Amino acid sequence: MSEFVEAFPQVKRVIIDATERPVQRAKDKDKQRDDYLGKKTRHTRSHLALVEPNRKILTFSHAYAGRHNDKGILNQEG
Repeated sequence: MSEFVEAFPQVKRVIIDATERPVQRAKDKDKQRDDYLGKKTRHTRSHLALVEPNRKILTFSHAYAGRHNDKGILNQEG
């Protein structure tokens, strides 16, 4: 978080949310299990976005397997 504050010192409020994008189902069973998101009943990749209230995207994380949730990605990103 300190890196974010240094990069965007003018930002006072930020919205943190994950978004999923659909991906083609893998042929490997283990990979299928990682990418499958039961909530959306499809295979996805998840990204964590930090956005200002005026909808300006500040940063977007790299892709995580669809099974990861918002809090899990935030903990990994630091």
